[in-house]
Amino acid sequence: MDEYRREENLRHLVEQVSQRNLTYEFLQRIEEIEKNNRKEEREYQWEIEQQRVYIADKYRREDQDRQNENDLDEFFNKYNLTNTPRLILEQKILNLIRRFNIQQKSSFIKILYKENLLRKDCNNSNISPCYLDLKDADLSGIQLGKSGQSKFKFVC
Repeated sequence: MDEYRREENLRHLVEQVSQRNLTYEFLQRIEEIEKNNRKEEREYQWEIEQQRVYIADKYRREDQDRQNENDLDEFFNKYNLTNTPRLILEQKILNLIRRFNIQQKSSFIKILYKENLLRKDCNNSNISPCYLDLKDADLSGIQLGKSGQSKFKFVC
């Protein structure tokens, strides 16, 4: 009987060890799953934040474009391009160009050219000289016609 009891105790001990090993492995697996869940949650939160930033930036750009259009309309309504003193006109134009995107700058420069405000050889007697000094304007990237075939010649 004594041997039977020892065997029974040994079996019970082996069973407990086995259960503990299973419990330990189970706990390790749970910890690994939780770690993966935390990582996935951080990645998900990062993606949501990226989307939020993208949408906010998109709305900000749209608002800025609308404001630029309103300012441009106001500029043309308020200032007579041929009778406004050149320095005032230059400052207002430079302020607008600083805020405009490339497409808006291109359109604005084309309008100024058509109004003979960017050509040295113009014959407009209302303003002397009739061209505006835009050397401080950032006009990089603007398109003034087909590449390599621009008919626009202006002083910057």
